[in-house]
Amino acid sequence: MKQAKRRVKDDLVDGRETLRLDDLERLEMTAVQLDEARNLLDRGTVSHARLAFILLDNAAEVIMRRNAEVELDGNMFLERIRDRWEEILADDPGNAEARRHLDEVQDEIVPERVRRELSRNFDASVDFIRGRGGIRETEARVLKKLHWYRNELYHRDRLRPETIRSACLLYFDLTCALFERLPQYELTTVSLHMETPPALRKFNASGTVKGYPTEEQIAASLRSDLGIDDAGLKGALSAHLTSRLDDLDAAISRVEDTLFGTLPQLAPSGPWRQVVVHLAQWTDEELPASFDELLTANVQYREADLTSWKQRAAGLPEVAGRLELFAAFADIEDAFEPFEEQMTALDQRLEREIQREVDLRRGK
Repeated sequence: MKQAKRRVKDDLVDGRETLRLDDLERLEMTAVQLDEARNLLDRGTVSHARLAFILLDNAAEVIMRRNAEVELDGNMFLERIRDRWEEILADDPGNAEARRHLDEVQDEIVPERVRRELSRNFDASVDFIRGRGGIRETEARVLKKLHWYRNELYHRDRLRPETIRSACLLYFDLTCALFERLPQYELTTVSLHMETPPALRKFNASGTVKGYPTEEQIAASLRSDLGIDDAGLKGALSAHLTSRLDDLDAAISRVEDTLFGTLPQLAPSGPWRQVVVHLAQWTDEELPASFDELLTANVQYREADLTSWKQRAAGLPEVAGRLELFAAFADIEDAFEPFEEQMTALDQRLEREIQREVDLRRGK
């Protein structure tokens, strides 16, 4: 049925597949957007991959929103049926059959609060489409993580350069999958446009002007020679995590040396590294009264977690499948990122305090 919603045969145009003009414009808009993202990726630079990433995130969001509109097409009709059964029950509260029908219809209706979220929340759209069977659980997790990357890249410019291109290639492949898989149009029977727009002709066989390329044809053309190398992707993601965890390890050592490096009689035998790990998570305004209080504090992360994260990062090349690989990557990143932020904040705070002390001694 979903396939039927996308394309129909029209005897008026000799059986060729047709689209309404507004649907054709939608097809052209998405194809052009994906084509431009591909052109940017082909430039091979981080700067161009960054721009492609933003284009792809918007394309994915628009594709999902259009699909949600298709899925919600019958919602208003179902609400009218619900209202009618409620009227029947108001007149006859004991009508068991009416109650059963009302419950069945109510289960089919998408509530207004959900519809509002779909229009403004990326993650809500992902969950809605996953619930309707349009995407798999792993795809949903990866989409949410990639959208989070886009926000970090767009609003804070915090995404690491070594990650952008790999993540962007994956996002391109996934967005093409959404484009060719998720229905974007309602059932249509009338063709208002016979000639293929110039922007779509490149996706037709031999560039013909009659007939419109399918989403599958467009996606296949855009994906060709894209250069998504699974081994390279595994190496890039593993190296990214390893680099960040090494930086985190270095920050712990730096703070440890700053606080306890002048106490040689204590440092070799004391649990100072674990003290630093706990101190980064200390949230009270007042510092602990003793090391024992700090070490026995109820904290989420311990030194052993750093070792675990490194082992998981080293195991990434063993994960099969691009989406599964990125999901595993995202799980590790999500696991250590809160502590990474805490540790970075402590490291920077100490650095500022040291610099302030140096400036005071210099009379600045």
